[in-house]
Amino acid sequence: MPVKVADTRTVGTIEDARRIMSDIRRHTCERELIVARAEKSIARITAKADDATAPIDAELLHLGEELSAIILANKDQFLRPRMMTTPDGKFGLRTATRLDVYDEDAALDCIFDRGYDDCIKTTRRFVKEKIAARLLSGETIKGCRVNSGDIASYSVSKALVQEARENA
Repeated sequence: MPVKVADTRTVGTIEDARRIMSDIRRHTCERELIVARAEKSIARITAKADDATAPIDAELLHLGEELSAIILANKDQFLRPRMMTTPDGKFGLRTATRLDVYDEDAALDCIFDRGYDDCIKTTRRFVKEKIAARLLSGETIKGCRVNSGDIASYSVSKALVQEARENA
């Protein structure tokens, strides 16, 4: 027999609770089945796409290495402009600069001694951009140097990539 509560709602019986629990189980399992089927479909589609793109990725890697070798062997052709533009995209040289912290202890000591708080995160990791900026402005920091040189670079026209995506 149902029980009345103070706000005049009727509280069901244990049998009502068992029925509701059964409905909750049914809906939960139905939902999980739908989600699992979707995930399996996604996994099958992803695996099929991975299989289809693997040889393309390998060819792109090979072509990129080949293009980079040609660019680096012909640096004199990329003085001005450093990048050549074609209807397919652009390729050439760009300057890549990265900080080489070859003696972390010496660099940390120097940075702390000089109060370069902006060059250190509280996790005691280097803020390489800040250190590099200081070095490039003429300061010296023990244990650090900036290496700069040419690397090969290329990119496909964004419009062509977008067109390919739209044709999918």
